[in-house]
Amino acid sequence: MSRRLVGLVALAALLWASPADSAPAIPPGSPPPTFGSYLHKLTGDDRSDRLFAGRVLRRQVRGALRATRRDRPGRLAYDAGLAALDEFDRELAPACIATLDVRNVAGLCADILGLLETQAALEPLREARAGEERARTQRRIDRAITRITAAR
Repeated sequence: MSRRLVGLVALAALLWASPADSAPAIPPGSPPPTFGSYLHKLTGDDRSDRLFAGRVLRRQVRGALRATRRDRPGRLAYDAGLAALDEFDRELAPACIATLDVRNVAGLCADILGLLETQAALEPLREARAGEERARTQRRIDRAITRITAAR
């Protein structure tokens, strides 16, 4: 009986202190962030916003690629994934090429360019690789170059 009571008290404490009661990440009534806002933050001045935007955009690219690999043509998820990849090729790839020289997002942009297999990014990636001194970012750039050259 006491175990059951302790369990109920613990459950009540967890529910009472749930994160749902805390302040929401997005204020009520405001629209959620869009692709354009993340793209703007990727090229912006705030270091932490650039890093967060790069992570979100890389996750979106991976999700679009996953949708095109899992579903078959004509399905809604497949078509949405193709549309997103087209938008990423047109808008995100040039922004990533331009931000390869920014220290904290160079690796993320190299990942994105490798996932998109952007042929126009080969020379900028090779130049970024030559000027990069951090080993992890060098490996990420090398992985992107390898993936792009294999897609030719």
